[in-house]
Amino acid sequence: MARQFRKWFPERDDLNSKTLLDLETALLRQLMALGADPDKAELSDACTQCGTGEFESFRRDGDKAGRMVSAVSIRP
Repeated sequence: MARQFRKWFPERDDLNSKTLLDLETALLRQLMALGADPDKAELSDACTQCGTGEFESFRRDGDKAGRMVSAVSIRP
């Protein structure tokens, strides 16, 4: 799975093996490639696994988890 992020992490040489990815960095790099100003991006510290009650989490709740929707918007 990680090798699909090679475009966003050209400095990494471990993407052909099991590894961890910084998805916030991947998202910021994608937005910057589209012309977004990174200084105007707001990142949340919310965690879907440890934020009890805030989000549905399969990692936390297993088969009892519900559904969740995410959205991204670009304001002029």
